[in-house]
Amino acid sequence: MLLAVWVVLTASASEDLLFRATLGMGWDCETVPGMHSEYHYGTLLGDLQNSAYAPGHQAREFPLWLGYLEFAEVRTIQVVFAPNTNEVYCDCGPDYGWDCMDNWSKLWGYSRCLHYHHTDSDRFVWRRQPEEPGTVQLAAYAYDDGNKAYQTPGLLKEFTARLTVGHVYTLTLDMTDPGLTIYSLSSGSGELIETQTITHDNACSLASYGYNLRLYYGGSCPAQTPVSVCYAR
Repeated sequence: MLLAVWVVLTASASEDLLFRATLGMGWDCETVPGMHSEYHYGTLLGDLQNSAYAPGHQAREFPLWLGYLEFAEVRTIQVVFAPNTNEVYCDCGPDYGWDCMDNWSKLWGYSRCLHYHHTDSDRFVWRRQPEEPGTVQLAAYAYDDGNKAYQTPGLLKEFTARLTVGHVYTLTLDMTDPGLTIYSLSSGSGELIETQTITHDNACSLASYGYNLRLYYGGSCPAQTPVSVCYAR
């Protein structure tokens, strides 16, 4: 026990490691390393080769992601944004687009209808709020029968509430009605804060069959500094 505590404390020079230690057991923390211009995907600590975002990263093509399919009409998870999400920075320019800091990064969600997530999916997305230090903004974000959230009215809806970095929040996707998805944001104790609803033209009978989607930074700009989000197991 003493050895384990000593290891954590000596690693506390890293704010990210200290943050993980304060969370305690029961959390998986993913980090987009920010050490290279091509990094977008979140990885578990110390594992830069194998992303926990396996269906979307290592097995993108049919039929490989079939092994990750899950069924549920209502899905819930708890998340915490690490302090470094409030410090993330991209040197926007012609390579990525001058507005890249306004891009939405992917947080959590599922594909739909037994389809690849760029065809049908529901996800919570987020971006830093520099004008409100210590907070991030959340949005509901969907692909619908191949129509993209960032190009199609009604497939991206912003939450008005701001999430405080370091606090636990509960996210819920309700797909009981295959023609629409209710995105709910609640406190860590389960108190409802806000909901957004997205209507799907593709109201497929298998809407609740999909694979899990987790941390991905961007948008057009890859992470140039580390970005971490922790998910309850």
